[in-house]
Amino acid sequence: MQSFNLRFAALVLSAMLLVLTVSASAQAPDTVTIDGQTKKAIGTITAMQDGDIACYLSLKDDLGVTFEEMADFELCRQKSALVGQRVALTYRPQRVQSGECQGDPGCRKSVLVLVVVAAKPTAATSPPVPTEK
Repeated sequence: MQSFNLRFAALVLSAMLLVLTVSASAQAPDTVTIDGQTKKAIGTITAMQDGDIACYLSLKDDLGVTFEEMADFELCRQKSALVGQRVALTYRPQRVQSGECQGDPGCRKSVLVLVVVAAKPTAATSPPVPTEK
């Protein structure tokens, strides 16, 4: 009977470890959640462009997936130093002119969005290595 209990306990423990491993791997790597929004925290800047309401960043994550983020105008002034760099992104809620304004400088409508306020160069990592099953 004791042998059965040990085998059952080992089986339960194995199942729990499997669930923990699967749930940990299901989380998006290198992300942050701010005000209920999940954003990528690491990326390589491929382009930067000044826009009407923000600086626009084009980035690529470590898996090669491209994504776009709005950034503080100050970041676009660092364009030559940041394009091509793998960076850690820092976000902050910030008011920007509403899209309803269609670029009209006299329009006072605004929206609160998460904006990249800092992009600090960080060491590159190699892509994940697939494991044998």
